[in-house]
Amino acid sequence: MTKKEAEATDNAVASLAEEIGTAERALNELEAEKVSLPDRIQRAARDADAAEMVSLRRRFDEIDLHVGAARVRLGQLRLHADESRLVEAEAEAARLVAPMERAKGRLDEARAAFKKAEGEFAVAQSEVSALRMSIGDRRRRIDALMAEASTPLAPVVRSLPHAPKAA
Repeated sequence: MTKKEAEATDNAVASLAEEIGTAERALNELEAEKVSLPDRIQRAARDADAAEMVSLRRRFDEIDLHVGAARVRLGQLRLHADESRLVEAEAEAARLVAPMERAKGRLDEARAAFKKAEGEFAVAQSEVSALRMSIGDRRRRIDALMAEASTPLAPVVRSLPHAPKAA
């Protein structure tokens, strides 16, 4: 949407908002008048003003039609406003598809990089564990060999069959 189109749309939306405000005020005035009519008719009756009573009674009979028409007009204006905003919202949503797709692509790449790094870490961690086990095993063997080397040997009894026998 060009800048000129955006300005035109903004002006149309502002004009529509003004029309909605006017229609809401008109409806509120009609509803207030409808509520006040019974009291006004009674006042005219107390004053014995037949012409005013006839006029107010006609207005009382017609007011529901005017209120209904005002509600329809207000509904139509609100519908038109929603339809106008829908066009803008659809355009904005369409504009945001490409950035969202790019972000999703980066997210997918990041997930793949994470999985790769996670796998490499698992391999390295496995090697660390294997080396620790190997080191522990070697230390135990060295300790056993040192213990064996530092244990005094039992006396060696030698019997020499070729030695002269004492007579």
